[in-house]
Amino acid sequence: MPRRRSSEGGMAAHESAAAVTLVLGAGVSHGLAPDWNAFTEDVERACGVEPGAAASGAPNQNQARLELAWRQLRERLLQAPPPDATVSAAMPVGWRMTALEAAIEGRWVELMREALYANREHPFARARVGPRRAAAPPATLGSLVRWLTRDDNTVVQRVVTFNADDWLEYALARQLGPEGFRRRFRVVSQPTAGVDALSLEADAGGELLSQRKVPIVHAHGLLCHPAEGRAGTATYATPNRAGRRPSLDAPNALVFRDLDYWRMTATPASFANQMVLAALSTSRCVFVGLSMRDLNLLRWLGTIAAEHEAAWRERWLVHFRAGDESLAAARAWRGRGPRHLWLEGAPDPVLRRLLSHRGIEALPTDWRATSGPTCVDARLEALLHARPAARAVRR
Repeated sequence: MPRRRSSEGGMAAHESAAAVTLVLGAGVSHGLAPDWNAFTEDVERACGVEPGAAASGAPNQNQARLELAWRQLRERLLQAPPPDATVSAAMPVGWRMTALEAAIEGRWVELMREALYANREHPFARARVGPRRAAAPPATLGSLVRWLTRDDNTVVQRVVTFNADDWLEYALARQLGPEGFRRRFRVVSQPTAGVDALSLEADAGGELLSQRKVPIVHAHGLLCHPAEGRAGTATYATPNRAGRRPSLDAPNALVFRDLDYWRMTATPASFANQMVLAALSTSRCVFVGLSMRDLNLLRWLGTIAAEHEAAWRERWLVHFRAGDESLAAARAWRGRGPRHLWLEGAPDPVLRRLLSHRGIEALPTDWRATSGPTCVDARLEALLHARPAARAVRR
């Protein structure tokens, strides 16, 4: 049985030449984007709903509150269409409803964009809308930018983020310059643009990977910062004519409301399902800025684990029927497959045990430290020289 690794030196024992997918959550944008509660309250106020009163105690509370706020906005705008809605009484009923729905969705998207980028307290956020003074991004985002822009970093296959904000792209573009960003990275925010992000190179580590652009996949859609739609203030995106939003905007793929989550879950071929399952099954994922308690994320991990277990049972039967009493070959095969890593900040014994059965090793990480073996920079640095070890087999 392979020897289990300690969390302190866990990444040093990994196999080399393994493609890495960074899977990012809200913790990466901490200090720049609002937390779930603040974001939800801002949207509720803009929609004319008393914050928190509409869905207290509901499951998936913030998602439910956002859906109810959207329904309130929709009812109000159906009765009094916004001035920019191209609606005429002479239109056929079907056309008029389509134009109204388009205007309502447009207003909803802009309300969410305003709430998403409302925080101007951090110097890095203020520098984006004011004079371009030098300002450092928050600690975790800064660590990721330093690591992703290293010339010797050839292990990153893709970045998958559940954040709808573009602070990662902006920070990378500030570090590399707009042209440098476009040479090394590309933003994948639309379902039709996701196919190429699923592809793997023949040689995942080394020369080929260093020659391709690393896709930054927004699995829950993307709303670009308002500055990206204006000439003179755009960084990673090319502004459109007449100050229109960049084509990278993906409001159709947004996952905020409760119905968005259920639609994504119920559609096997949804953009998020394809992107996340491909990452989990074809690369070693490193989870950063996530609590790992999201039901959809646990569902994805459980899907991959169940498939691996079913394949192992078929393998076991082959050796059993062949009379292989030791079944050593089957047990060795069971230990194969990607071994994922979670940079965690607050250990939870129950969650850790559950994730270990899903092929994830939790590495305690000190998010505030700037040096030492458990700081974010040290954890990421170890990935450049790491080799993914086989899973320990539980008899």
